[in-house]
Amino acid sequence: MPNHHYTEVLRRDHGRSAARTHPNLVPYDDLDQSTRDYDTEQVKQAAESWLMNNDIAIAFNHFIPGAKYKIPGVGYRYFTKIFFFLGEANPAIATKPLIFDKWTQNAFYSLLLQSYPSETKDFFRGLKAPTKEGTPGEALVRSGKKLTQAYERYVFLMNQWAAELGVSAGDLELFVFGQDLRKNPSVNNPRRELWTICSGSNG
Repeated sequence: MPNHHYTEVLRRDHGRSAARTHPNLVPYDDLDQSTRDYDTEQVKQAAESWLMNNDIAIAFNHFIPGAKYKIPGVGYRYFTKIFFFLGEANPAIATKPLIFDKWTQNAFYSLLLQSYPSETKDFFRGLKAPTKEGTPGEALVRSGKKLTQAYERYVFLMNQWAAELGVSAGDLELFVFGQDLRKNPSVNNPRRELWTICSGSNG
């Protein structure tokens, strides 16, 4: 479990965050034609079968470049959104898969830093400095097998911590995702708070 400071960050206003529509989504109409023509039903059935068995890593590995179910033009930051919605819609998926992108990677790095600090170097190769002053930078996840392992570890830890906090994994993920900095530039925005934890480690 994260330490007291991080726990309070996670507890605060999680209900307000969970009530929002998830902002990290791409409308179907915005996908290119090759993606829309993909056999989505086959993709759905394959992913669900692994996710219902808690085979997070197997599902992930089947959607990366070169894999059987690689979706044209779609990387892990998008296909994990598909996993997320499958988990939300299917009660038979006990361990809820989550979205893995810049903001949740920063959250994962800070979670590890406060609970399992030795693992930060297992899954991350360092920190990328902000490109614009006053904005958060990015925790850079490793590639290859380490990326798969990082996602699996993130999902299982977030599900564990969500249970301990008495919220759903989806609500917890939505909270740590934070809000658009243009709409909420305050220091209390989780995007800023979590980056402060990350950068305080000096990479």
